[in-house]
Amino acid sequence: MEYNAGFARPTSTDENIPVFIFSAGFDYSHDKEVNRTNGFPFRQFLQCVKGSGVLTIYGKEYTIRENTAFILPKNVTHKYIKTSDEWLLDWIVFSGSCLESIIKKLLIPSFAVYENKFSYEIHNTIKKIIKLYQKKPIDRVMRASAESYETLLKIKSL
Repeated sequence: MEYNAGFARPTSTDENIPVFIFSAGFDYSHDKEVNRTNGFPFRQFLQCVKGSGVLTIYGKEYTIRENTAFILPKNVTHKYIKTSDEWLLDWIVFSGSCLESIIKKLLIPSFAVYENKFSYEIHNTIKKIIKLYQKKPIDRVMRASAESYETLLKIKSL
């Protein structure tokens, strides 16, 4: 059975890893409104794989359709809700000791909505990382770090 979410709870030996995917999911059905009045404590990347919804952030609404991706900054009020019968999203939550520095050097904005030309590749990367996290090898966070950096490079080129 293939689960559609995975989480890496870092150990003390993982604390110095520059960047890694803390959690990820694919084909997640958003049936209810997500309303985060205090934001979320991590940077997030989400991509729509089916259907449509509306993202509200900084007082503006953005229509999110298939092959659209968005980056959410940490701790910023936002909400999103489906506008079609079914709305499937892939998501990645990034973490790491050097994440903010890497994002700054790559010139990745803290918030953006993009047409996503890498949706298929990112979808497959998420599945790969989830399988790794489900196997639970001791070095899973370290092994997923390279995938995390590669994903950030794809996001940068959007």
